[in-house]
Amino acid sequence: MTRSRRIEGQMALLDILQQQERFYSLHNTYVAFSAGSTDGPARRFKWWSGGDASGSAYELRGEACPDRDISECIVVTAVPGTANVDGRFRDAECGSLTLNSIGQRGPSGLAKRCWP
Repeated sequence: MTRSRRIEGQMALLDILQQQERFYSLHNTYVAFSAGSTDGPARRFKWWSGGDASGSAYELRGEACPDRDISECIVVTAVPGTANVDGRFRDAECGSLTLNSIGQRGPSGLAKRCWP
């Protein structure tokens, strides 16, 4: 079950990054977003991984890559089991999943097989 939920998070990150790249091609910047986003462009990005927020395994967020401006690089993160999604889901092996606009991906946990 954990593996299928992890795939849900991975697919959501890939989808959000594609949307961010389309936005970038039109506006020459990426958009930071989170569950609490209220401004126009940020609201167009889904902050949960599944069909609806309460049944999703991951909460999604996007922010500038470390030491970079949001107009240059974005990192999207899937955080498992927060208060805004299914809080019962845990992924002790991989933790949060990340993917950025320069092609780097990884987990916050110690496992090596968190991405295919």
